Amino acid sequence: MLGITWTLAMAALVHRDVLPYWLAEDSPGRALRAGDFQTGIFNERGDRVGTTWVNATPTADVTTVYSLSQLDIGKVTGLAPFSGPLLLETVVIFSGDNTLDDFKLNLMGGPMPVRVSAERFGSDFACTVRLGDSTMTMPFDGRTSSVLSETLRPFTHMGKLHVGQSWRLRLLDPLALLKGEAMEFQTELARVTRREQQSINGVELECYRIETRGAIAWADDEGRILRQEVTLPFLGKWILLDEPYDAAARRAAMTLTRISTPRKESRDRSRRREGR
Repeated sequence: MLGITWTLAMAALVHRDVLPYWLAEDSPGRALRAGDFQTGIFNERGDRVGTTWVNATPTADVTTVYSLSQLDIGKVTGLAPFSGPLLLETVVIFSGDNTLDDFKLNLMGGPMPVRVSAERFGSDFACTVRLGDSTMTMPFDGRTSSVLSETLRPFTHMGKLHVGQSWRLRLLDPLALLKGEAMEFQTELARVTRREQQSINGVELECYRIETRGAIAWADDEGRILRQEVTLPFLGKWILLDEPYDAAARRAAMTLTRISTPRKESRDRSRRREGR
């Protein structure tokens, strides 16, 4: 009897936790059109705690996505060991077939600057982490990193979606290092669970509902993320809403950082590594 119970328990475990990863499809790709986009970040009370501005420059050979986020963690929790605005900058470069080629993350405004860079070498990445004056290097498998994002904003623009679709998602927590935790690339399963009505800026729209652990997102038929709800340890629930682009607000945020927008030579270097 004990053997039967154990067998049934293991079968349930495989069906619930293991099989979905085996059956996960390739990612839906990216349907990013050229342009500027903005996402407002709010807490559960509706107070704005930050804004993300995204600039996308897709071409036939390479797509560069530059993102700048301004966050005020103090509006969310009093447990943070720092105060004032945080600035999070990411530069992500994809090849024409949606392969991740290059990733950079800079976090400023905390007790010390954080810089993460990852460059592709064959099927793997060399990932360098700089925390203040300390530097460490860690490899990770590029074959499972075609969809790399942040825990603060797990989903971005995606390609064609359909109900039942699933894929593996690699997430980096940019605040973990500031909290004294080890840096990890979490692997999560994302799934399109159903179509449902969602109120977006007062308009009822038919959306795809996408779920992963700790986050739910709603996307339109073109794969553009219109709303996300993200639950973060110690920070509670954040609500991310697609909203009109405010160039003046972005310029004001840029004055708080010395980081420049991505240069052409960084994209050329990525292409040379692959012989394109």
